[in-house]
Amino acid sequence: MVISTTSEKLEVFDEPVFDNSVLSLHEHTYKPYGSPSYRNSDEVRIQVHFQDLMLDVADSYIYIEGKFTSSDPTKTCYLANNALAFLFEEIRYEMGGEQVAVIRKPGITTALKTMVSFGESQTRSLLTSGWGLTQTKQDIFDSSSNILSGKLPLKYLMGFAEDYTRGVLNVKQELIFTIARSFKNCYVGEVNANIEINKIEWKVRHIVPEDKQKLKLLSRLNKGNIVFPYERWNLDFSKKLYSAAYYAYENFQKSFYGKDMSEPLMDFGGFLNNPLFVIDCSHQADALKSSTVDINKT
Repeated sequence: MVISTTSEKLEVFDEPVFDNSVLSLHEHTYKPYGSPSYRNSDEVRIQVHFQDLMLDVADSYIYIEGKFTSSDPTKTCYLANNALAFLFEEIRYEMGGEQVAVIRKPGITTALKTMVSFGESQTRSLLTSGWGLTQTKQDIFDSSSNILSGKLPLKYLMGFAEDYTRGVLNVKQELIFTIARSFKNCYVGEVNANIEINKIEWKVRHIVPEDKQKLKLLSRLNKGNIVFPYERWNLDFSKKLYSAAYYAYENFQKSFYGKDMSEPLMDFGGFLNNPLFVIDCSHQADALKSSTVDINKT
């Protein structure tokens, strides 16, 4: 319930305020590249290459689909509590080539986290993630087709997704999964069972801001860009205006090897037909040297 003050009741001529900063939120599916294998101990990678997108990583989730088959249908055998998380040995999240979060033994880790962090009403929403499964409650499993399916929210797996809820823009991202060495922690029963993973997908919403917000975001990004060389060379090879490019090539041995004199293989005339562009990026901030750098040609 919204409580209005007496003074607010007099503001009859004020225009209503609507938040139109986000035009749309569309969920997109990202799949492992190549022909992934989902056998025990295999590594599966899902990448998001589109760096011009804003992604709602915090509310993203991993969709899993597979088959669960008991070796003897007449004996008791069912999916264990937190079965989906026990399918993995390790899950990593990387941003710009740098590791942001890693969770080892996610079945055990998320079980401990859930037991201390959630109440009974909250855990009901985790049933689709495999939490709360019992012998008589197998909601993520269809016994007629032996198909199991569910989702693991990133917030359920990794703490950073709970803490950082803003969109992520202009950086490559990747989820790396290591399948568990054994699936025996995924089920309980009198006999063994076979679990086959058929699908692992990353479901992420794309945030589409309205034009004004988009321009504001892009302008802030551009302020952080570093341009090499700092001044345009204004090259025109048809008029033999390329001395700046040749000078950078000619001085590479001095700057990189510390030589007193450079001895380039190509002279000025040879450079015209076989230009080799050298950009000196030395003597920069440590952040530029140690992080992944995207290069755009303009």
